[in-house]
Amino acid sequence: MDYRFAVCCLLLLLAGAATAERAFFQTDPSTYCPIPKDVLEGKRPDSGADYRTDCERRRQEDANQVKQLIAIIAAQLKKQANAANAFRAKFSNFADITRAASVHPELDAGRKELDELRAQVLVVAIEADRIADAFNQYLVLAAWNSAQSIVDRIYQNPRRHWRHIESLLGFIRILPSREERITFYHHLQRQMVAHKHVESYVGVMFASDARGVVYGADGKQVLNATDERTLWTAMVDGAAGYFRRALLTGANRYDLIRLDRDHPELFDLIFTRLFKISDGELKGWSSWRMLETPCLMHRPKSKARLFYATINMLKRRFKWPKQNQYYIPMFAGFLQACMPELERHEESNVMVPKLKQSFAKLTYEGEAQKIGKRIHSYAG
Repeated sequence: MDYRFAVCCLLLLLAGAATAERAFFQTDPSTYCPIPKDVLEGKRPDSGADYRTDCERRRQEDANQVKQLIAIIAAQLKKQANAANAFRAKFSNFADITRAASVHPELDAGRKELDELRAQVLVVAIEADRIADAFNQYLVLAAWNSAQSIVDRIYQNPRRHWRHIESLLGFIRILPSREERITFYHHLQRQMVAHKHVESYVGVMFASDARGVVYGADGKQVLNATDERTLWTAMVDGAAGYFRRALLTGANRYDLIRLDRDHPELFDLIFTRLFKISDGELKGWSSWRMLETPCLMHRPKSKARLFYATINMLKRRFKWPKQNQYYIPMFAGFLQACMPELERHEESNVMVPKLKQSFAKLTYEGEAQKIGKRIHSYAG
């Protein structure tokens, strides 16, 4: 490394000399000439030859001599600098060769150990939701091709938690390249399917994030059919299916309530899919638990939307009188019990007339009266 110091010194000297030559030796020459001493002391009253002409001649000779010396020094410095540059280029090539050939295995081992430590720090930073720190390590490691390793390390954590997957999605979200995010999503999708993590709020979160890279800027143009099928359709349908079963059966329905509370945008994303109910899914329907769910939701608007969608589902699915005579009055009871809550908030109150009208021929008032004083025994 000494050659770098020497080169720096030489370049500084060269720059200084060049500056001095330009700044100090290219100015107009001085017009001052000293009076000879013997003339000043009166020993030579008559100066004889014009001492000013002699002075200017000597000054010019001195100036020429200085310029010659500066030129010689500058040329020598340039020569040494060129030699140093050539040496540096050769040294750089040699360093590349030694790295490629692993001439120093102990250094190579140390570098690998350092990279491994950085990879561990990257994963721990993701799990701790320190996304900026994780991204810094990602850049230092140039880990463009390490998506599978990063995802696998997180899933190998014996203390893996939902928040780790959520933080990993946050990390993927900030990656600048669409291709990088696509690669990460494919590796993560395989792990989520294998561990049944699709059936959770992170499954909806995955689908929501992946949608941004599956479709174009208009949100409609499919950029890659395989990516759309694997990263969006399969994931959003899988996650929505889990929450649809939670709504129909009441099992794990508090996951649906928490989704509305903690991630309202994800709840809204899958809302219409909650009511795409197949005949097979309907066989596991628990009428009581489903009909009481709307008023348990966190947001008033979600309560109103679920009431409205549920009454339409009942009318669409159960068209024969005996079933409607049982389910519709029950549902009217739950709605009446929840009415004070709906009317208290503007966003849900505006939907109340629409809810009442949705009973159509089976009027809201008529069905509620069938329950009478037993409404609260139905509605809890």
